[in-house]
Amino acid sequence: MSGSQNRNIEEISKDTVASILEKAVDPSPEESPIFSSPASSEYSPTKQRGKKRWLTEEQKKKLVNSYDNENTPLRKLIQVYRLSTNEESARIEISRIRKQLENKTPNKQQAYKQLSERVGTMIEHIDEVEQVEIHERFIQRLGIQQAAAFGLKNFQGSPSWVNGVKKDHNMVSRHIDRRITTSKRSKSPTPEEKVKKFLATEVPRIKKKYSASHIFNVDQTGIRYELTSNRTITKRGRKKVAREVTAENIVEAVKRGFDRGEKQFGIKARSIICCIRGLDKKFPQTILDLATDFKHLGIVAIDVAGTAHGADEQYEPEVVAAFQEAFKRGVHRTVHAGESGGPKEVHRAIHEMHAERIGHGYRVMRDEQMYIENFVKSKSIHLESCPYSSVMTGAVPLDWKNHPIIRWAKDDVNFSISRDDPTCFDNSMLSELALAHEQIGLDIHQLWKAQLNAAKACFLPDDEKAELVKLVEAGEPKL
Repeated sequence: MSGSQNRNIEEISKDTVASILEKAVDPSPEESPIFSSPASSEYSPTKQRGKKRWLTEEQKKKLVNSYDNENTPLRKLIQVYRLSTNEESARIEISRIRKQLENKTPNKQQAYKQLSERVGTMIEHIDEVEQVEIHERFIQRLGIQQAAAFGLKNFQGSPSWVNGVKKDHNMVSRHIDRRITTSKRSKSPTPEEKVKKFLATEVPRIKKKYSASHIFNVDQTGIRYELTSNRTITKRGRKKVAREVTAENIVEAVKRGFDRGEKQFGIKARSIICCIRGLDKKFPQTILDLATDFKHLGIVAIDVAGTAHGADEQYEPEVVAAFQEAFKRGVHRTVHAGESGGPKEVHRAIHEMHAERIGHGYRVMRDEQMYIENFVKSKSIHLESCPYSSVMTGAVPLDWKNHPIIRWAKDDVNFSISRDDPTCFDNSMLSELALAHEQIGLDIHQLWKAQLNAAKACFLPDDEKAELVKLVEAGEPKL
């Protein structure tokens, strides 16, 4: 909850968790809410007020015994034990409790309440002693971890349960809305239909609403501060704390996420940080310095893309100078070129900016001689193709059977297949490979060769790259 702490919640040690558990609420029934017995044996009905309370095991036994053996009036039992005011519903409730005692099944509602109390106590202890940031997902994880102690199987920690914990312990947080859609393959529109709809509806709308100079305006350097208490759990009334978010903070956060992903799923990921054309003139140098100083945090290369002035690939002298300096420093380089620009931009990226990889590069095909010289005779420069994106951005026409990668595969060019921007295009590696196979017409071996090229062109250290290449080579499909 404290915005001043840098330690990640996942880094809480086992000793810390043990100390939290010692302070947690004991889940035994003896500590459940106890009802006071009636002051008098005389029956004097009063209107029930307040929330219904959960009965302890002892109270359940007394209720059933009073109803079955002592012939206590039902209305009195309703008052004392706060059953349903409808007599028929009260009888059903007593019958259910009797079966529960006979079968020795746990009271699930009571277990939920006790679990909430334990998690809430743990959270308060962390807030006071550990002083680390708490998010809703951490409350959920704590609930899932502790559920077994209360006999709750398959507990998922639903949003309503998390909200209940927050409410009971006077906590608030900001919710970030996310729309998650699951499309069924049989009902999904084809790639052609998606492209046609986008070109027919979204492009005219965007052009009508925004001027060309503002469509790509993403001045990221203007975002300097955030209210961390708006993003984390905090006590009501606590003063909001502003904290500066630096580029270094972002690099470190991404590295922590990559490390967790590698540990959980065995997948390695590294960062390529990108210059954005049209921003502050010092921005390219800042990116280069980050790539130089933070290699130990997983940064393997720099890139340049996008623009605040139209995606024309007319990179400023400051960008070119940064890439030339990166070449001298031994920092790997990839450049977006030949997507909205032409062969001239690809040539500049290779020969002036020392690009090792070209992002997209489809329009190099407009200059046959340059294509032959740089990509057919020489295999040193890698082309990063993204088929679905290539049509959605207008880099190539909507004509899958004449897509540039058909020629690239035929000429054994050093290219790979990727997905560009899944946030924009709602795609995946599987959908891109399926598109390349089913619509464009590449065979399975050509798809494998493209991804082998990707492994060989990656920016991992040599030993890790060799391991990756060996893994892909082992999966070569039989002809």
